[in-house]
Amino acid sequence: MTPHAAVFLSKGAGALADADAQRAEERLAAALRSSGYDPAVVRLGGGEIENAARRAADDGADVVIVCGGDGSVAAAASALVGRSTPLAILPMGTRNHFARDLALPLDGEEAARALRQSAVRAVDVGEVNGRVFINNASMGAYPRLVELRTQDEAHNGASRLAATVRAGWRVMRRPPTLHVRLATDEVDETLSTSLIFVGNNAYETTLPELGRRPSLTAGELAVVYATSTSRSAMLAGFVHTLARGADAGGAQRSAGGSRNGHDPPPPGERRARRRSRLPAPSPALRLPTRRPASSRAGRGQRRR
Repeated sequence: MTPHAAVFLSKGAGALADADAQRAEERLAAALRSSGYDPAVVRLGGGEIENAARRAADDGADVVIVCGGDGSVAAAASALVGRSTPLAILPMGTRNHFARDLALPLDGEEAARALRQSAVRAVDVGEVNGRVFINNASMGAYPRLVELRTQDEAHNGASRLAATVRAGWRVMRRPPTLHVRLATDEVDETLSTSLIFVGNNAYETTLPELGRRPSLTAGELAVVYATSTSRSAMLAGFVHTLARGADAGGAQRSAGGSRNGHDPPPPGERRARRRSRLPAPSPALRLPTRRPASSRAGRGQRRR
């Protein structure tokens, strides 16, 4: 019996920026048919994917297939975490950090063909204040930089590089200060910092694997933060965060309840393994433990 697959192609996928979307859709459908699926590819905006994935699972889809980048994958994962419906990823984003760390084929069509040899198992996701993230969440200087960069790109037509430089300069001139309580298995402390980063499992901190995760099943949250509010500490934090590929959109801003950390977060378990500190506000930062998600991977790897 042909598996019932719900296939969602993100309209904002980075791989579609210079390609004909209709032709890309046709090629993906052909590759999926070669893997035994009878797909009906639906193009959606990033904000539509979470609800679409939830409806597909409710309607009995055998698998939800997302064609897009980390933002699209995180949206679908939010809908499917803890459910029996597996999530398959066809990487078509700009960086595809989650797919890279799962050693998946980074070409969407190749990944579609690899589904024929796929297996399903659980991998970790993180959660901050009810929002699921697959890579990491951050608060403080980096989310502020992203906000300013996005405004510059949208209102002034600036390039990504120019907008990043200008946004970084503005944030460096007036660094945010967060008063955070960090409670882990090892310590319970209150600190002042300009940036805090929470990763879904530990990231490598040395070359040549800087920013890669050797495991997505260790069941830990990796916490990195600037140990002061100085500009040099914040700059080091930027480098650390950029190397790890921060999740886009709300996931970056959800830690602590707001971008500026002024709103107290809801009650929750405060557990994380602190991995490292960088040289470099009093509501508690609450870091729940992992929740498993079913996922499907090509070539024996995991898809989530």
